Amino acid sequence: DIGNNITPYESGSICVGFVNYLDTNGEISNLIFDGTVNVTFKDGLSNLTDRSGVAAIAGYSQGKITNCINKADVKAPYLASGIASYLKSAKIDNCVNSGNIEGTSYVGGISSNGAITLTNSYNTGNVTGRYYVGGIVGVGEAKGLKDDIIENCSNEATVTAEAYVGCIAGKLAGLKLVSCTNKNSV
Repeated sequence: DIGNNITPYESGSICVGFVNYLDTNGEISNLIFDGTVNVTFKDGLSNLTDRSGVAAIAGYSQGKITNCINKADVKAPYLASGIASYLKSAKIDNCVNSGNIEGTSYVGGISSNGAITLTNSYNTGNVTGRYYVGGIVGVGEAKGLKDDIIENCSNEATVTAEAYVGCIAGKLAGLKLVSCTNKNSV
């Protein structure tokens, strides 16, 4: 178990997590994170880039995350999630989020946004935002890879948003969704 409190920058573009940036050859496994992640910006969202991301385990990932658990509540204005936030051809397998996740847009229990292979994972923490909010992913996008899929995943918590909200995903763009379940309300 790793307990940590992350309260980073007051302004600028960011990637925040136990690991800020996980490269293509990087791998995180068998990690349990318990603490808090709370990100605020003095000047609002004006300086965030499309690669900004806030999560307990990895802020930005191109690598592989397996057998990880997040128990921490995560609060950020944009791209907030429990396991890994912004993803580019990343893989997440057998991970669990039980922390409550709160943000404005691109908010997900496991991941916020990006191209992903997400398998055998589930969310039990409430997920709250305004736009593009999902129990598993805020937005899932396919990048033309055969592995672009969300499979055998489950949401067991309440998901709340104003628009583009779903029990599994707020928005899917070309990503395959296979054998996923929802056990709570949206």
